[in-house]
Amino acid sequence: MGADNLPRRFRRLRDLVYPPPGTARLQNAKNLVGSWVAISCPELNTVALGGQLDYLTALTTASDDSAATANYLSSQRVRLYVTPNKGQLGQYVALSYCWGGPQTFSLEQHNLEKLQHEATHASALPQTLQDAILVTHHLGFEYLWIDALCIIQDDADDKLREIGEMQNTYQNAAVTIAAATASSVNQGFLNPPTQCSRTYPSCSVPVTLTNGSGSEQGTLTISPQHAQNTKDFPINKRGWTYQEALLSPRLLVFGDLEPFLRCQTKEATLPAPTCVSYDARAIQPPRFANEMQSGPGYNVLDEDGASVDLRLEFQWPRLVEQYTQRELGLWEDRPHAIAGVVGALARITGDACRYGVWRSCPVACLLWAVDSEGGSARIAGVPTWSWMSVTAPVELNRVQIMKEPEAAVEWEEGADLAAKRLCISCRVLGEEEALSAPPGGSVPLLDWDLDVGEVGPMPDGDSRRPAVSEPLYFLVIARQVDQKLFAFVATSSGDGVYHRRGIAELKSTAAITSKPRQRISLE
Repeated sequence: MGADNLPRRFRRLRDLVYPPPGTARLQNAKNLVGSWVAISCPELNTVALGGQLDYLTALTTASDDSAATANYLSSQRVRLYVTPNKGQLGQYVALSYCWGGPQTFSLEQHNLEKLQHEATHASALPQTLQDAILVTHHLGFEYLWIDALCIIQDDADDKLREIGEMQNTYQNAAVTIAAATASSVNQGFLNPPTQCSRTYPSCSVPVTLTNGSGSEQGTLTISPQHAQNTKDFPINKRGWTYQEALLSPRLLVFGDLEPFLRCQTKEATLPAPTCVSYDARAIQPPRFANEMQSGPGYNVLDEDGASVDLRLEFQWPRLVEQYTQRELGLWEDRPHAIAGVVGALARITGDACRYGVWRSCPVACLLWAVDSEGGSARIAGVPTWSWMSVTAPVELNRVQIMKEPEAAVEWEEGADLAAKRLCISCRVLGEEEALSAPPGGSVPLLDWDLDVGEVGPMPDGDSRRPAVSEPLYFLVIARQVDQKLFAFVATSSGDGVYHRRGIAELKSTAAITSKPRQRISLE
């Protein structure tokens, strides 16, 4: 393989010495990497470019004289390509990366016309975008979708429309480049600034490679197996990139050790034998199964031989917990940055979702709790019953011990998925009923977690309550396998309308189970 072989150049563990690169070697590199992707996943998406993508970044053709990698970016220009309304079929590459703050170069209303008609030097772009253009060129593609350059950043309507199309944007990309090691668009990903994965000392010795046409000097590197661990990659800490990784059928990940390809059936596919191990449990984020079910499901075996329940009510909590561990520049984006995953799951399962609560298993989706020692805050404009309404990481593991719902959630066919009021029928306990011991009995409240703030010690005689001025209510929603009850901690705004404040665990007593259910609304 030549010195300008792309997988070799982007891999930093085998320091082979090759002759200087040239135009022919660059072409070979492009063909090799294209073959690598095509062999691993031969059916690349060809889609109608118009109708769902308004803009693409088009790479203009560089001359043969400037094709060498060292000079490519200085001569390459890009422009904003307006997709036709219909008719043109094609393939494009998408980019998944970390912004790292406000962008110095982006598509806005004032430069929309200019970027369409005047080509921009690739070398003028931030380093991550330069690297993505170079890789796109080597892969043999002409079009690249970059959110900062293909969404009008100061047009709220365009941003909302494009957010709604994220599912299609990434699912229809032939390949998605994941700039995994760059925490900022200015850092680039072909020469990562830091190393997250663990490596071990290696030994290199000179070797002479001979064939029928002669010989060439090279280097043989002897190394123990290194462990590729993607958990600490900057890209796996950003909220928006979570759905980009899950939705893309082919994800070309540029890690700190070497690039690898992820597809729907394999967590890691390599371009050549490697000294890096790829434990599926260390590759983040795990992909979701296309066989996921919203109704009575079935089990499959994972790579370790463990049984996995594919029902949505058991798979959704894992996705929510992974997603809410990530950071967002604007917390108001928490519902939007996972909308593509919601859309994909709705298509797979035939289900419907409102603010993270699925029609087929609403009570299970409501059993969330804040999982953070650093505190949490409410996100404006999101209903309190949704985990999307808080800024902290969320856990949904209570579904594992839920036996059956104790509340009925109303969900009419064709219901407005943007509606913020959720109507349920449940038993409603007043504050005294939950926090005080009846004659000869004990306090029903066993444990509670607030969505915002902290609770005091358990109310055993000397009751402590959340620091809210309104009276508290406990809305019983589910029964556990050990017969204990789950209930919302809530406050009321009157007329049967409640706002969630947390979740509690109660003893199941005759006084509670004998109460009639009431039809209430949650906002």
